[in-house]
Amino acid sequence: MESIEKDIVDLSGVRVACRDLADISRIQRIVQGKFIIIREKDHGKLAPQVAQGFNPQFSGYDGVHYLVRLKEDDVIKYNLQSCGAGQVEIQVMTITHTSYADAQHGDYKDGSSKKRKLAREYDNFRIVLAAAEGMALRFDEEKVRHEEKNAQPFATTDCIGHYFCKWIDQNGPEWVRREEPGHSPTLATFLTACSMNTPKALASLLDAHLGPDSEERYSSTRREYAPVEINLVIYLLDRVLLAGPETMAAESGNPLFQIRAIMSAIIWTSKLFRPEWEWQDKLLVKGDRETLRKGLNWLDSIEQLSFLSGEPLEREEDIQTLNGLWGWFEQHNERPIRLAFAMAKRGVLRDIATADKYGDLRYVLHPFLDALKWSCKTVPMSLVPETTR
Repeated sequence: MESIEKDIVDLSGVRVACRDLADISRIQRIVQGKFIIIREKDHGKLAPQVAQGFNPQFSGYDGVHYLVRLKEDDVIKYNLQSCGAGQVEIQVMTITHTSYADAQHGDYKDGSSKKRKLAREYDNFRIVLAAAEGMALRFDEEKVRHEEKNAQPFATTDCIGHYFCKWIDQNGPEWVRREEPGHSPTLATFLTACSMNTPKALASLLDAHLGPDSEERYSSTRREYAPVEINLVIYLLDRVLLAGPETMAAESGNPLFQIRAIMSAIIWTSKLFRPEWEWQDKLLVKGDRETLRKGLNWLDSIEQLSFLSGEPLEREEDIQTLNGLWGWFEQHNERPIRLAFAMAKRGVLRDIATADKYGDLRYVLHPFLDALKWSCKTVPMSLVPETTR
């Protein structure tokens, strides 16, 4: 009895049955981190031999065995001093090897004639088992490579457009395939700004919002934009930015960011929505038009370019004008305007300080200002002369 711990080292133990061979390495890292390993034995050298050459070792028993004991800190932590530093055997093998070991265990222990009689059947079983687990390893490796690839950012905007269209063709329900996909560069800019620029993130977005049960939601959203036209990209942006909790960029309180965000919102409105006069009507239907007119004229001033180069906004009059314009967009409840402003607040900004400076912005601002003049006469934008629009 005094030498029982020395003579019988596996007086207590546990078997861990893994789903596949890849799990054995993960269990090994856990065991190495949690216990002091006294001895480790790989019966048959399961994972490496099966993976590399389909050359199973017919030793009669397969599995990785660890003889371990608790670390001193854990003995103290769990108040196990009185139990002694006992040794425990941990057996790690796959579920299929567990079945094999259980079937063979009795013959291995008692040495009866059954072992000799069933040896060939056992070996045939092991050959099949080795081949199956080799295939499982290759499958797991391919799965890991696929997951790693899906976690890599898209290389180009064209890659995003190609993935989007491919998903629609392969996974999109009938109602999705009938709709206009939308503008890939807009989707690319949005995904990049929101740190979603990977196949995995895009697939998750599409699965969540373009499934078979989403058609009614799409129709309802389209009615909220009417008569402004929408497409699948606009719908996706709407679901993320307007249907969920509001998220703003960290620098949203910075005057320079606010200037860029308002400019971007105006440009996004122009880029995303058609027909043009319909969203202009929606822009002007709500809010204090004098605040809007004053703010747009202020943005149109060439001196605002200095703020885009990082100069601080110091004049009280400028700050008040900016606050008034920001508040005007914040309070607007027409969905196209809300979406464009939500994009800008999220940090999906246009490159305002481009080589041609105000090219895009002036192209949009001037029709806005003209629209304000006509709105004072209560004439719908659809009746405004084409040259003015």
